[in-house]
Amino acid sequence: MTRARRTPRPAMIDRFQVKGAGSSALVVIDVQTRMVQALKPKVVRRHVANMKLLLEAARALGIPILVTEHYPQGLGPTIASLRPLLEGARTLEKIIFSAENGIPLINFPAPQAGGTAPMSFAGTVVQGSAESLSGLVLAQTVRPGAPFIYGAFATILDMRSTIFSYGAFELSLMCGALAQMAQYYRLPFFGTAGATDAKFNDAQAGVEATFQVLSSAAIGSGLVHDCSAWMDHGSMVSPGFMVLVNEILHLVKGYMKGLTVSQESLAVELIDQAGPGGNYLQSRHTMNHFRKVFYSDLFERMIQDRWLADGAKTFEDRLREKTLKAMEHVPEPLAPEVVRELDRMQAAWQ
Repeated sequence: MTRARRTPRPAMIDRFQVKGAGSSALVVIDVQTRMVQALKPKVVRRHVANMKLLLEAARALGIPILVTEHYPQGLGPTIASLRPLLEGARTLEKIIFSAENGIPLINFPAPQAGGTAPMSFAGTVVQGSAESLSGLVLAQTVRPGAPFIYGAFATILDMRSTIFSYGAFELSLMCGALAQMAQYYRLPFFGTAGATDAKFNDAQAGVEATFQVLSSAAIGSGLVHDCSAWMDHGSMVSPGFMVLVNEILHLVKGYMKGLTVSQESLAVELIDQAGPGGNYLQSRHTMNHFRKVFYSDLFERMIQDRWLADGAKTFEDRLREKTLKAMEHVPEPLAPEVVRELDRMQAAWQ
């Protein structure tokens, strides 16, 4: 009789620090009527079913449940299908709760040009700015000096598909205008970049993500969210896309460093020494500087014969290999003193 082999536990599981119900909480964040109406029905059904399972488990284990709502006057209350499981749960309006407790507040509306905002991009910027600043007024009324972060996810209503576009260049254009407004107001800015409307890690995904990231870097966008996260207008995520955008970020970071201009980097004497027809391969200057070039293992530069001899791996092949290798990484556990400090902070939050 052959005994069934025991499936090994993933190494990451052993690194989790599982705590008891007494030091845990389940937070239901902004599951509100107007927000849910913007999602596909099958997506709503799947997420609501998962949330019900979590809520039932929390109630069975005696885990406290908190509910947050963002601007309930406009976005409505938490959806009715969850309310029976939220009896006795504390409901918090995020702006007031954050201001009262000194939590940095990001008031981040999402005006959609042609849908929920004017079709003119400047008009959408005006509306998005006003909506974000309304949170600043409320937060300062509750607690003067409360930390606040300004911004808006301004994009277009695609008239051909009716989607809320995550890849349109107009998103970056309006994000740039809002970033300049933040600099004028002297407020921290919450921007958007590195997303796409593509369904696969194809040319469209690469072009849209690169344009957004480079644009955000050039305009001085501050706290950038959704970077390498969302595909298919905010309805899909992909580990491969995260790896692709991480590579793009390396390129943009290098670009934004600019050129170092010094006597060493200008190399005028070296150019004179090499003379017409000379080369720099054996120069000490080359040895000192060639490692400053970024050599990607995702974007290849081989001649075709060498590429064929090395297995003719396509971009998709290389991206898959790099993604799977990254997913094997297991982070080191937090140092004990860091865990103790987090526990101390958590106790203060309670």
